[in-house]
Amino acid sequence: MKGFLRKAAAVLLIAVMAVAMLAGCSKSGGKNVNAGGSGSMFGILKESTQLKKKTFDCDITANVEGTSAKIKLSGVSDGNATSLSAEVSAGGMSFKFDNAIIFTDDVVYINVASVMDEVGSFASAMMGGSFDLKEFGVTSDWVSFKAEGMFKQDTSFFETISKDLDEAYAGIITEKDGTYSITVSDKDSVQALIDATKKLLDDNSDSWAKLLAEKANSIDTEKVVNGFVDDVADAIVKALEEATGEKLSEDDIKELKEAMLEGTDMSDFDEKMDEESYKELFDELKEQIKDAEGEALDGTVDLRTSYEKGVYTIKANIEPNAGEENITMVSTVKEDSSAKVEIPSDTQSLVDIIAMFFMTAYAN
Repeated sequence: MKGFLRKAAAVLLIAVMAVAMLAGCSKSGGKNVNAGGSGSMFGILKESTQLKKKTFDCDITANVEGTSAKIKLSGVSDGNATSLSAEVSAGGMSFKFDNAIIFTDDVVYINVASVMDEVGSFASAMMGGSFDLKEFGVTSDWVSFKAEGMFKQDTSFFETISKDLDEAYAGIITEKDGTYSITVSDKDSVQALIDATKKLLDDNSDSWAKLLAEKANSIDTEKVVNGFVDDVADAIVKALEEATGEKLSEDDIKELKEAMLEGTDMSDFDEKMDEESYKELFDELKEQIKDAEGEALDGTVDLRTSYEKGVYTIKANIEPNAGEENITMVSTVKEDSSAKVEIPSDTQSLVDIIAMFFMTAYAN
């Protein structure tokens, strides 16, 4: 049972974090569940993902198998771009990355200056000598690369399933003063969660499998990879011609691209998750849930959502074995009409860096 709950806890935290970026077991306490809409547990989560202009914070503390770690994610989104900062503390080491990544639908910008301020000395120590990104052709504070829609914010799947979740868990959601809760802390509440989840999957796994397959296959990853390789090859060809006057033949260019793709199994990119594959995953999950029937819980699993004055709050606490291990998360999403993300104006293309590195190696 503990193993199952650890898996469930991990899935729960990942799901809630994705929604943010972007007690007791009884009937609903006084208010009707407005499934998938304002005034419901998962409706609150859905609305937080739909905000265009917002700021967000997510604090996670974990104590697992004797190891403690803290992660703080924060950022700003203005509807066109999102800026993300992070603080990480684990194993006696702490790192803080301010404004580390900015991404739009099609371009990702990495603040290498901010990253190196934190990890430069650590990287040098690990390598046994000075570590300087200039040696790899990085001369700008910001590096960018095309993402071809890979980071496009798409909340449509959660918008679709939020109503299903509210309806399935209505019997174990409690409400008090605008805070919606699901708490699992004993054998009866574990069974109630299992029963609700079984019904949720029985009623929706087929439709969810179809939706997930559509989302998973919406981006042609092989096309993105090949496009990046083509861009790098073109940059190398241009740089080589400018430096030496030498122009590569079509066969040479083809060989260059093949060399860059060497070790990459492109069949992996051809493999698509279809509806049947997702149905199989849901069937496996059903079996895992079935195996957990009749088991008790030593600790507590608690999830809460609330909304007040433009602030969406999500809290999760996973303590599967009475204090020995725990994971706590507090996330807030705030409406902010003045939110603005400044896109870096002076950036260096990752394609150009790779081409420059190639030319340096060629010259030597």
